[in-house]
Amino acid sequence: MDKLNNYFGAGEIRLGSEGHNPKWNLRRDFLSPNYTTNWKEIVMVG
Repeated sequence: MDKLNNYFGAGEIRLGSEGHNPKWNLRRDFLSPNYTTNWKEIVMVG
């Protein structure tokens, strides 16, 4: 864990019991208004 924190920066790798405080917020502009999966909104790639 110390080697990873030295590589990625102090505090980047933590234990799950330390909690979570993100430095960024999710942009909610593109979220579906549906609270459950709507199969018609799934993007088809091909």
